[in-house]
Amino acid sequence: MKYQLQPESAVLDNDGLTISAGWTIVYNVDAKGEFLQTTYQYLPIGVSLLANA
Repeated sequence: MKYQLQPESAVLDNDGLTISAGWTIVYNVDAKGEFLQTTYQYLPIGVSLLANA
């Protein structure tokens, strides 16, 4: 069995929707635009990032 050390990255189109499912780093900010946290999230096909990300 072969293991993959680098997970598949999500690919987003010009509208911000995923065209290829995968993982991405998300930087979250508050309503003022100040940094809150960084998360690693899986994005399925056809979705976009949450607000304030």
